[in-house]
Amino acid sequence: MLATVYRIILRTQVSLGRIAFLALLASVGLVVGLTVGWYAWSQQQYFVAASTDSGDPVVAIYRGPTDPLFGIDLSRLVETSTVSVAALPEFEQEQVDGAIVASSLDDARAIVTRLADEAQRCGEPNPPAGCPEKP
Repeated sequence: MLATVYRIILRTQVSLGRIAFLALLASVGLVVGLTVGWYAWSQQQYFVAASTDSGDPVVAIYRGPTDPLFGIDLSRLVETSTVSVAALPEFEQEQVDGAIVASSLDDARAIVTRLADEAQRCGEPNPPAGCPEKP
């Protein structure tokens, strides 16, 4: 009788150990899957912001999240334009400094085109309000 009880206890411990291991494995798999899924989703996001790679800030398109994750910048420069941030009206300068979220690469390109048009209007003889003053 004592031997039978001992065998039942051993089987229960092995079963509980297996269940705990499988639960841990499933939890790790879930965390890894969610992380990979989030990263893949984030790399389909685009935004327009200032790039200072060439010295003076210019309007550029980036792919990835606008904000760093745990201090790691996951965004990548996709395209730069010739539009100087300093040539934009103040409101657009503030938007570009803070990043303008786009729904796709084509949408980001359309935003850059709109900003280029705004910069060009600021270069005209009678620029609209908000444009930077000419030196």
